[in-house]
Amino acid sequence: MKRPASQYYWGDWRSDAALQSCSLTARGLWHEMNCIMHDCEPYGHLVIGGRPMQAAQLARLVGVSPKECAALLAELEQAGVFSRTDDGAIFSRRMVRDERVRNARADGGKAGSEHGAKGAIHGAKGGRPKKPKGGFEGGSGTPLSAAEKPPPSSPSSSSSSEHPPNPPAGGDGLDVDPPEDPPEDPPEDPPEDPPEDPPEDPGKPKRERRPRVSLQTFIAKCLECGEKPISEYRPLLEYVEATGLPMEFVGLAWDVFKAEFLPPGANASRLQADWRRHFLNYVQKGYYRLWFARQDGTYELSTAGVQAKAFHRREAA
Repeated sequence: MKRPASQYYWGDWRSDAALQSCSLTARGLWHEMNCIMHDCEPYGHLVIGGRPMQAAQLARLVGVSPKECAALLAELEQAGVFSRTDDGAIFSRRMVRDERVRNARADGGKAGSEHGAKGAIHGAKGGRPKKPKGGFEGGSGTPLSAAEKPPPSSPSSSSSSEHPPNPPAGGDGLDVDPPEDPPEDPPEDPPEDPPEDPPEDPGKPKRERRPRVSLQTFIAKCLECGEKPISEYRPLLEYVEATGLPMEFVGLAWDVFKAEFLPPGANASRLQADWRRHFLNYVQKGYYRLWFARQDGTYELSTAGVQAKAFHRREAA
C-alpha cells in the first residue's frame, strides 16, 4: 500500500545524539534511506522484491559508488542508527513502530463501527458519536453505557507490517528509538529532594534535618570546611566506576549545573537540602544530554556536549 505522506519529527532528528555523531554525508544517506523505506513493503524495511536491499543496489538508487555506500552504511550501523532483521534487512525502528500504532488505531476504528446501530453513529473511523439535538440535558437521546462505548481510534489506517525483533538501544534521528511509550520532555528540573524525611522509629533519636540552601551557600560552606563539593562524593564516584562514565564528562556536567544554579543562572534562587544528591540525579538521568553511550560501552560527547565544552573552556580562559 502506497502512503502519500508520513509524520516527520524534526526535533527528534536534530536531538538524536547517535545520529548527529555521524558525518553529514552519512546523515544524508539515512534521509534517502527513510524515503526509500517509506515505499517498501514491509513498511520501514529496506527491501527490494521481498529481499534485503544490498549496498550496491542502494548505491545505484542514491547515486554514489558501492564502496562509498558500504562505508556510510557501516558508519550508521556502528552508531546504532538502524537495525536489521534476522535475514539482514535494514529497517527503521521508528517507522516500524509508528506503522504498528497506526494499525492498532485502525483496528480500534473498525471495532467502533461494529457496535450495531449505536456503533454505526460512530462512523467507520470509530469517532465519537454526534450529540443528539438538545444534548443530554434536554434532548431525547441518552448517553451510551460504558459497555456500549466503542474503543478509541485514529483517523489513519494502513496495511500491516512485519514485527522485527526488538532492536538494541541506540538513536536514529527520524528513527529515534524511544521506549514504546514516548518519554515526556524533561521537566524544568528533576524531582527535588523530599521536603520531609520519612517517618522514623519512635525509639530512635531523630535525625537533624538539614536546612535547604542555595548552591552558592552550599559551595561556600564546602570551602569553609575544606571539602570538595562533588569530586569526593562517594555515591557519585561509585556510579562513575560502575558505568565507566569519564570523570571529565562529569566535570563538564558540573560546569553546566553551576551555570544554571549559581548567580546569574536561571535557577540561582533554587534551594536544596542535598546538592550533591541533586547533582547525582542530573548525571544519572543524563538530564543535560551532554554525552551518549556507544554500543561498545564507551562514551562520547553529544553535539550539546561539544558546545558546552567549548563554551565553558572559553569562560575559564
